[in-house]
Amino acid sequence: MIGEQQNSGQFEDGKQAEEFKTIQDNSVPEGLGSEQQTVSIEVRAATLADIPGMVEVDLRGFKSIHKDDPRTEDEIRAGQTAVFTERLERVGGDWIDVLEIDGKIGGFVMGCPTNKPPEDFISWEDTTDNGTLRSAYDPEGRYLYVVSLATIPQASKAGGDDLLMESMIGKIFEGGYLGYFESRMPGFLRWARNKNRSQGLDAHDMPSETVQAYAEEYINHRVTVNGESVLADPLLRMYEGVGAKFVKVCQGAYLDSRSLNCGVVCTIGPEQETADLAGPETTAAESEVTWFGRNKFKLALAVAAGSLALTAATGKFEEIKDNLVEDLPELATGILISEGSIGAGAVLCLAGIGSKVGNPFKARGRMKEILARGSNSKLFRAGFALNRAGAYGTGVILATAVVAETPPTAWGLLSVPLLDIWGTYQIARGVNERRVRAQALIPTTTAIPE
Repeated sequence: MIGEQQNSGQFEDGKQAEEFKTIQDNSVPEGLGSEQQTVSIEVRAATLADIPGMVEVDLRGFKSIHKDDPRTEDEIRAGQTAVFTERLERVGGDWIDVLEIDGKIGGFVMGCPTNKPPEDFISWEDTTDNGTLRSAYDPEGRYLYVVSLATIPQASKAGGDDLLMESMIGKIFEGGYLGYFESRMPGFLRWARNKNRSQGLDAHDMPSETVQAYAEEYINHRVTVNGESVLADPLLRMYEGVGAKFVKVCQGAYLDSRSLNCGVVCTIGPEQETADLAGPETTAAESEVTWFGRNKFKLALAVAAGSLALTAATGKFEEIKDNLVEDLPELATGILISEGSIGAGAVLCLAGIGSKVGNPFKARGRMKEILARGSNSKLFRAGFALNRAGAYGTGVILATAVVAETPPTAWGLLSVPLLDIWGTYQIARGVNERRVRAQALIPTTTAIPE
């Protein structure tokens, strides 16, 4: 659950304890210093060695839930350790990140690629196989379900929630997934009471059918604020503002009286392939666009190969080879400069996100980490601009060489560098969009109004 209000007094039951949410608790794992101290904070991929620390965050953060568990604390700890270990071994560290603060685990976020669409969501237990992810996980899945997010207060106050969400949203956009999660609707009870007042009904006594109908009406209910039409629910309003779509209402999603125990399945991603409650189903054209997006590199290579075959058939292949050999020194110099800019930019980006640079010649290979954790620091922005310039430069140099040194029959080779230029633009746009959305997604100091 995103955007949990601090000290709200609302708790999920034991089965739903792992739902996507931010821990609101005053306990701090042993060994962490006071919040007044300067802290070092880093998000990285989880390993099996992190499981004990993650379990301690879970036990301390959800102690109000675990206290109703009939098992002893040691039995609960063993059970959670087994579940977390099974998840990590199944999905791997690419989909589970930990927040390390002063060398201790202060939080974590778990995602799961899946082919279970958001429209089929019934409950957290159903989607995650009671937390095991046994049938949920599909490495080729087109969706990314956000399983759980937890932080301790010290980590949250240091911006840990934002860092974890930036990482997960980065994975969603970088992989082209449609991400989804469940949200509360904390203004629903008051709205339902006002609606029932004239009939003398108690909102808590409404039959299930009425609750469902009311909830579906409420999530689209709008009010005017400062002359602008916005959603009435403050939490849903925030999600709409960062591009989330609302797919369906699920009763029993939360034990939250203000939401009348209802939750809304929300989607977010580079392509909102799932329509909202009032919208049409995915069209054939949208499906074709999605197919093209998954196969664009294969198509580009096929076009290039066909172009080379056509050129060879016309007997001009030797002419192309001679021209390229003659211009090879200039081409090589330009590409080396561009590739150097890409590597140098990656090094600056790593420094900008507070990560150890390590071997600078391997920095380019860490772009997945860099893109997932992009920050607003000047050093990161400068590094990403240098990296982007180098990537554009390589594409432009290769495209220019194709046009200048090859006959029109070989211009199909342009498909490769032009696709690379387009991909660089999409990545740059995605990084900027992710930073804006991630910062808006969890305002850790903003309380949700009653």
